[in-house]
Amino acid sequence: SYTYNSASPLMTSDRDYAAGAGEGNLTSMDIRHSAFAMVSQDVTDRLTLDADIGGTWRKIKNGFTNLSSFNPIFDTRVASEGRTKQAWINTALDYRVDDATSADLSASYSEVDTDSVAVLNTYNRTPPLIRPSDTSTSHAVFDVTAKVDGTLFELPSGKVRYSVGAGLIDERFKGASPLTLTQTAGELGRRTTSAFGEVFAPLATPSQNIPFITRLSLSLAARYTGYEDTSEPPLGRDFGDAIDPKIGIHWSPIEALGLRATYGTSFRAPSV
Repeated sequence: SYTYNSASPLMTSDRDYAAGAGEGNLTSMDIRHSAFAMVSQDVTDRLTLDADIGGTWRKIKNGFTNLSSFNPIFDTRVASEGRTKQAWINTALDYRVDDATSADLSASYSEVDTDSVAVLNTYNRTPPLIRPSDTSTSHAVFDVTAKVDGTLFELPSGKVRYSVGAGLIDERFKGASPLTLTQTAGELGRRTTSAFGEVFAPLATPSQNIPFITRLSLSLAARYTGYEDTSEPPLGRDFGDAIDPKIGIHWSPIEALGLRATYGTSFRAPSV
């Protein structure tokens, strides 16, 4: 699929109520292109490949606005223009080992580049002062995850299922900080590694006719997460690592009532 969208700016001169604000825009010029493609293929009876790829390109532009209309002290006009490019690709392999076990491998890459420039044109100086402000950024993320899930064994109440896996995320950022609008020194980077495991066990079902226990199930999980600073130059902010557990229980004393309880911890570093 492909989409194209274009919107012309709405000027202050186009609306009577805004004429007193002076020269400028009420809305921006906005041009956008986007494309998307997806494919799914059964390579064999047990192996399936899925992939999607897409991207967008967008341009927003604001003409000069005269700030002296709002405050006579400032004889200044402001203009801004921004371009954003975004691209991504996601791929996944699904392999059915047997009727009870499947394995998945997924990988994705995405990148967002922004080029934003604001210009201040001050007329109360001789010669006029034109001062651009560049807040361009680039942010890229690579993510790969491998997972195996299936059945461990079977109880009278049902199958005990499991899932185990591991993943890696590599993230890069450079340009102006969205908080301070100042350029970062070098390139910020972080590598996040993780591993996880989960077990789900149905302990009771209605067919077992247990008094006050129509349904009962238990889930146990644990996750390891570690952060490594890969900035250039290094920042020395690894944030360490942690193992976080989670436990959940579902109990239905009667068919019309279900009670759930969970407990868990989590470990997450601040964004890059």
